[in-house]
Amino acid sequence: MEYQIRLLPEMKLYGLGKKVTDSSISREAPVFYSYMKRNYQVYQYGMVVYEKRFSSDNYEYWVLTDQKRNDLIEYIIPKSKWLVFRLSSLRSKDIQALSKDFYYSFLPSSKFNLRSIPELEVYYDDYMEFLIPIED
Repeated sequence: MEYQIRLLPEMKLYGLGKKVTDSSISREAPVFYSYMKRNYQVYQYGMVVYEKRFSSDNYEYWVLTDQKRNDLIEYIIPKSKWLVFRLSSLRSKDIQALSKDFYYSFLPSSKFNLRSIPELEVYYDDYMEFLIPIED
């Protein structure tokens, strides 16, 4: 898997989240994303917030923007170093395949330690970036 390492400043993002599980996220995240895009015009970022990464099946999928909105919840992502993977697709099944490849193949054989903040997806017109926070 090809990646870059990128240091990003603190980000203030605004959006809403939905509780999901490992087995439901593949169905519920695309529906929630479409809902947020249609009803709030928010679709720039996706975020997965884990209850306990690797030991719990409960987490939240958020859809966010960097534009301040009073009708959305503010979420602050601290300054961090990130592994950045680029995917030339916006299809949810391709995004989920990339995530599974990362967690089941790449991560166990890598030297990286994950930071306990949410992972991010950044959506562009015809591709997306999958950002995984890592320790310095």
